[in-house]
Amino acid sequence: MNKKLKAIYYSLPPRLQDLAISAHGYRLKSQRFGSVWRRKVDELMSSQWWNAESHREYQLSKLRQLVKEAVDWTTYYRETLGDSKISPSSFQRIEDIRKLPILDKSVLRSRTKDFYNLAPWRKPVEIELTSGSTGTPLAIPVDQESISTAVALLERQYRWAGVSFMQRHARLAGAIISKNDDPIRPYRFNYAWNQLLCSSYHLTPPNIRKIAQALGAFRPKYLHCYPSAGYSVAKWLNKNPRFKSKIGLQAVFTTAETLYDFQRQEMENAYGCTVWNHYGSAEGAPFIGQCDQGRLHVNDESGIVEFLRPDGTPASAGEEAEMVVTSFRSFGVPLIRYRIGDYAIWSDEECPCGREMTVVSEIRGRHDDVMVTSERGVVGRLSQVSKVAPQAFIESQIEELQLDYFIFRYVPDPNYFLAERDLPAIAGEMRERLGSGIHIDFKKLDQIECGARGKFRSMIGLPRELWPRDYQ
Repeated sequence: MNKKLKAIYYSLPPRLQDLAISAHGYRLKSQRFGSVWRRKVDELMSSQWWNAESHREYQLSKLRQLVKEAVDWTTYYRETLGDSKISPSSFQRIEDIRKLPILDKSVLRSRTKDFYNLAPWRKPVEIELTSGSTGTPLAIPVDQESISTAVALLERQYRWAGVSFMQRHARLAGAIISKNDDPIRPYRFNYAWNQLLCSSYHLTPPNIRKIAQALGAFRPKYLHCYPSAGYSVAKWLNKNPRFKSKIGLQAVFTTAETLYDFQRQEMENAYGCTVWNHYGSAEGAPFIGQCDQGRLHVNDESGIVEFLRPDGTPASAGEEAEMVVTSFRSFGVPLIRYRIGDYAIWSDEECPCGREMTVVSEIRGRHDDVMVTSERGVVGRLSQVSKVAPQAFIESQIEELQLDYFIFRYVPDPNYFLAERDLPAIAGEMRERLGSGIHIDFKKLDQIECGARGKFRSMIGLPRELWPRDYQ
């Protein structure tokens, strides 16, 4: 939403904001849930039962198609592969993908437009801003087929849990639904999507009580949330159990952050249903979702995930490995052997669910901390902050040094960064999400140090023992 539309939206009373959200929802509904989506869902509900060999044959076919389209229609792959002897026929088995170079995020960032697929049938219908695991988002154009595929994969995940996308549901994630905390109604309605919309940035104790009451009145079939946000509400419910029985959820779906065992236990106790975890990214990384046996599966129809050691050799089952991904759901910006920056452990166990898709025993990719402020309470997932200046920073990091006191470290991109424009925009976005009373210092660096095992942390929060008592 641009600044002018955002200002108009914030000036509206809550019920008109509901209508504005719903109008936008109806536009997206026609775009995302049309005939292409229905066909994709039907295909995915059938292909989930393929045997492993059929999955590999499908992946090999899609890999050949992706490489051909990338070389024919993108500047980057035409330059890097066009004069080589690499062609679709070079790939006789999945392992032949190692003939191709690994793509680093820094290359995608510096040459983003050179990755755009200019094929006329890949005309973009919207621009996705990635979450930016280095604190730096990317603008990714998305074509209609890619959108339909992504939403169809999510629908299949919902159906594994016995629910469906357009059933009555609640979302508790990163959208800011009001300019200032609304003490009367800290939630909104998206009538187009049959959705109760709550914000992870409004989770103070008084607001959590109102949200719990709204969940009880709305009675959604399922909740889609960030783990930190769903956990905050769950803790309150477990301390106020008379509200729990009124909610009646069939499933809770978590995404965007690492789901910890203590969060899962708290939420399943509070909501009285299974928590289903899944993983994806705006860049179009292959989708990983939880089955009814509690295992995580790579949805092999969505791409190829290589689990690699630091030296680039394939990791064994049970070994922590970097995920290098080739996406079949982002043809608009082909990503082949893309180093996404997340780590996981794969398993060679057969799953009792009967699906022969690759099993992942653990994802170790998103260990950013949550923040806590006196005005907004516990806040997770601040990736949207850098999206106000998507090209300004090579890297950025937010750390909370003490309650309500933050430092924003950044490595500027000399081609795009403009201090008088970008730093006030970042400060405004942080205050919008963390509270108007926070203090922010900016620190310009040549490089931001990585944490343990070389992993970059875009958010570093206060140790839990320093949190206000109400949030511990």
